[in-house]
Amino acid sequence: MKGKIPFVSSVVLFLILSINGVSAQVTQDWNISYDLGATDYATEMVTDLSGNVVVIGFAGGSGNTHLRIFKLTSDGNELWNKTIDPTGGNDGANGVAVANDGDYIVSGYDSLGNALVYKLDKDDGSIVWNISSNPSTGSDFLKGVAIGNDGDIITVGNAKNGTKDMWYLEKINVTNGNQIWNITEDPSTENDRAEDVKVDNDGNYVIVGTQYFAVNSLGWRIEKRNSSDGSLIWNKTDALSSTPFDEARGVIVDSDNNYVICGWENTQMRVEKRSPSNGDLIWNFTRTYDSGGKDCALDTDGKYLIGGWKKDGSYKDWYVEKVDKDGNLEWNFTLDWYSDKNDEINGITSGSVYMAGMTNTNLEWGVAKYSEIGEERLSIFDQLPSITGALVVTTGFGIIGLFAVLTFLAMVTETTIYEPRNFIRMVIGVVIIISILAGVFVAITL
Repeated sequence: MKGKIPFVSSVVLFLILSINGVSAQVTQDWNISYDLGATDYATEMVTDLSGNVVVIGFAGGSGNTHLRIFKLTSDGNELWNKTIDPTGGNDGANGVAVANDGDYIVSGYDSLGNALVYKLDKDDGSIVWNISSNPSTGSDFLKGVAIGNDGDIITVGNAKNGTKDMWYLEKINVTNGNQIWNITEDPSTENDRAEDVKVDNDGNYVIVGTQYFAVNSLGWRIEKRNSSDGSLIWNKTDALSSTPFDEARGVIVDSDNNYVICGWENTQMRVEKRSPSNGDLIWNFTRTYDSGGKDCALDTDGKYLIGGWKKDGSYKDWYVEKVDKDGNLEWNFTLDWYSDKNDEINGITSGSVYMAGMTNTNLEWGVAKYSEIGEERLSIFDQLPSITGALVVTTGFGIIGLFAVLTFLAMVTETTIYEPRNFIRMVIGVVIIISILAGVFVAITL
């Protein structure tokens, strides 16, 4: 009985490990570049209710950029594109979200210092309504935008107080564009910027951006606000490295209602996860290489996608990574559009892995799609070559090792290994050792 238990258990382990071999990879489906003018910059993207991709940004010549919006199929084919030129000066789009009726909400700015919001028809990009606001005496602009649980719009950005930037929040009726409320916040004595906003599972707003702390020192700021009136529930600030290079750029709300924020600390990508109840830190990591996270997205499996840039020598490449709910890296890759130019991802979304940004140092838009072949379970038949190799190697080691042991025992007891009882013991021992070694070998190599 002592010989049968190890044999059966090791064979079961061997089969389980063999049947559940894992392979994972990310492959590029397509990439597109757009040369739309002298200054081109894709700022954000979103996947709509039909699985199409909407990319927004600005493009045009020096001193005359326009809002540009492209709608693409999941295969990268263009359905329509829209140019909006409200002032004839430097105008642009920064944020995009999908309303509950499927239309697109685009936020941005114009050259007159107004903050802009457009609702665009999903079928042809025509303007359903648009509003502009100038909450300060200076240049104001909107960046992140999201759709609340009530269907209305929340957008965040900056309002100018003289030469100083302040946080600005605006809630808008999705039906007609009427403003419901707005808040201007001044967290510090210098420039502060709100970058992104998401709606959590309870309908509250989580907003991330930067706050001035000291001379040449920016830090992260995270806020949770009530959706009904915008009142502050809590805020957290992090002065990370005493440099002007600490910025929180993107936020997502995961399936557990936790907040995941991406950005950078000094010149290294930083990602942190926080509790929705009080903003306390759950975990964080900072990459050791020169990099930054400019946007993040919740993948369909509940894990986190972070897009941004990674320095390769003197220039930046597109950089994407996926981490699990504990912050463990699952995969990453870079895309180098131009070896001697700066390339950066500004927007990333899931469905597959879609990303958009600038290439050729602001001279072109770039859009790309990658598909993840992840957690692909291989059948035992797919792995027969590996299993056969494992059995051959472990069988050889098992026979040689056991023969040496039995020869030693025979010398000590002055018997021969060819006696029937010793031969039977040798066969049983070989079977046991082979099955155990085979299971271990397959677990290591597959």
